[in-house]
Amino acid sequence: MLGGLVLQYWAAKTLGKFYTKPLQTLEQQQIIQQALYNIIRHPGYLGTFLMKIRAGLAIANW
Repeated sequence: MLGGLVLQYWAAKTLGKFYTKPLQTLEQQQIIQQALYNIIRHPGYLGTFLMKIRAGLAIANW
């Protein structure tokens, strides 16, 4: 779960003021092509997904 949280934090820090919970783009926003963004479209969503999967495994609820 910690890895997912770190991934979410990193995504938010990388996008700065352009990071939003609902996926949306703004006129001034530029495409990020560094680190994980060149592999994964939205690392923040992957972080959330990983945390939810791990939470389900932690409480043994499939």
